[in-house]
Amino acid sequence: MNTNFIKYTPGMAVEIPLRTINEDLCVPIKRGAFFLQVSRKLKCQALDPNIPPFLAVDLEGIPNKTIMRHDSIIFPPNVKSLNTDKNFSVGTVVGKRM
Repeated sequence: MNTNFIKYTPGMAVEIPLRTINEDLCVPIKRGAFFLQVSRKLKCQALDPNIPPFLAVDLEGIPNKTIMRHDSIIFPPNVKSLNTDKNFSVGTVVGKRM
């Protein structure tokens, strides 16, 4: 295992992992579908030293075959995305026919 420590400077770019929340409230996932995650990390700008451990993608009420894009990521107030592509795909809910 290797650990690198980086001194924080305000506004520095960091890659923050993406995680899904509320899978239990997503009807297609309850019925056997799954979330196919395409992107694992997102490059962001940290505005203060409190960098979150992950960014959340909310799956509550998402229908089957929905493509989750950049606008579905929940950003804390101290984090700004450096991704300029608004069609940035996080993942898709796929699986059984509903």
